[in-house]
Amino acid sequence: MKKWLRKLKSDFRNYLIFRSGRSLRREVVARDFSIICNNCWAGRIYQLLDLPYTTPFTGLFLFADDYIKLLSKLRENLALPLRFVTVSRHLAAPNPAADNPACRIPPATSISSGAPPTTPAGSNPPIPYSIGSNPSIPYSIGSNPSYPIGVLGDDIEIHFLHYHSEQEAREKWERRVERINWDRLFISFSERDLCTPQHIAQFDALEFPRKVCFTANEYPDLSSTVWLKNYKGQGEVGDLYRDYKVVMKQFDIARWLNS
Repeated sequence: MKKWLRKLKSDFRNYLIFRSGRSLRREVVARDFSIICNNCWAGRIYQLLDLPYTTPFTGLFLFADDYIKLLSKLRENLALPLRFVTVSRHLAAPNPAADNPACRIPPATSISSGAPPTTPAGSNPPIPYSIGSNPSIPYSIGSNPSYPIGVLGDDIEIHFLHYHSEQEAREKWERRVERINWDRLFISFSERDLCTPQHIAQFDALEFPRKVCFTANEYPDLSSTVWLKNYKGQGEVGDLYRDYKVVMKQFDIARWLNS
C-alpha cells in the first residue's frame, strides 16, 4: 500500500512538473545543449523540457570552492577518472538537503565503516560558521552523509546526493559525461554551499559565453549574476531544484538556452 502511494505521489509530482514546463517547451528552440551546474537545478530544467540528460550534473552538488576549481579547467577535469572517498574534506558543512524532507540526509557516519569520521591528527576540530545573516541554517559538523562522494583530481569533490551506491554514481557520471555537447555549453552557479563573494567574482571572470549565477545578494558590478530577491536577507539561495519557479519568474531561461 505504501509503495503504491509513493508511486502515486511521484506520478502526480512528475505531472505537475511537466505541466509547469509547457510554456518553456514552446519557447526553447535549441534542444541539443548541456548545462553544467553546481547542484540539482540543471536536472530540473531537463525535466521541465522533457529532455534526456546531456550533462552529468544531475542529482548531485559541489561546494563552491570545488566548483570553481572544476570550471577553471572544465574539459581537462571532466576527463579525469572518478574515484571515491568515505570522508569529505569539508568537515564543517551545511546540510544541503536539510530543508527538503524528500532527500534529508540521515545521521552521518563514515560510509565504509559506519563509524563517525575523526578529525585528522594535528589539525583543529571543525568550527561552526554562519552564512550571511541566517545562522539558523542547519549544519552537519564534523560528520559525513551516507551517499557516495566522488573526487576528480586531487580534491574536487562531487557529492552524489541522490545516488544509492558508488557503482550507480560512476555509471551515470561516465555515461553522461560522454553526452556533453561542448559546442552548446551553458554554465550555472548558485550562491550556496560555502559560497563567498570571492567565488562569485571568480565565476564572473571565467570565459564562458553563456553563464549565469543565481544569488541571494545583489552584485551590481558583476554581469553574470541574477539576484533572486525571494532570498533577500537569507545569505544564500534556497533549493532551486524544488524552488525552480522562483528562477523562472526572475530569469528568462528560454532566452538563455536559445542564445
